[in-house]
Amino acid sequence: MVLASHGDPGTLMKRLSVSVLVIALMLPAKSLSAQSAPAGTWSVNIGPNAKNWGYVGITKDFLVNKHFSLFVTGGFGTTLIGAGGAFYVTSFHENSFVFSANAGLVAAYANAAYQLKAGRRGFVTAGVSYGYYFLQHKGPLPILSYELRF
Repeated sequence: MVLASHGDPGTLMKRLSVSVLVIALMLPAKSLSAQSAPAGTWSVNIGPNAKNWGYVGITKDFLVNKHFSLFVTGGFGTTLIGAGGAFYVTSFHENSFVFSANAGLVAAYANAAYQLKAGRRGFVTAGVSYGYYFLQHKGPLPILSYELRF
C-alpha cells in the first residue's frame, strides 16, 4: 500500500490529522452558506485541476465571496482527501485566473491556472501545480482538466 511504504509515519499522521480537522470544521459551514451560496458549489473533475491534482475527483466549495472559496476534495490521484483555499481573480463562476493551495493525505501543493467556462456548468482548467505528490515526487506538474459543477 502506498501510504504504508513511503514517508515518515509521523508526518503522514500529522497530514491526516490536519485533513480530518479541516473537514470536521468545514462540515458545519453548510448551514452558514446554504441560503447565500448559488448552485454549483459541488464539482467533479476529470484530470488534475486547480483544487484536486487527481485523475478523477469530487470537490465541495464553501464560497466566502465571489473571489474566494475554501474547499474539501477527494479523488483518485495524489489528494485522496484534502482541503484548501482558492482565489479567483475575476469570479468563481466566470473565466478567471485561479490561485490555490491544497494539503491532503498524501500530497501538498500550490497551483496557478486559468479556468475557461465551457457551457452552463462546465469549466476547462489549464495551468501548473508545484508541490509534493504521491509522497515521492516533488516539483512542478501540469494541470489540464474538465470540471462539471452542480
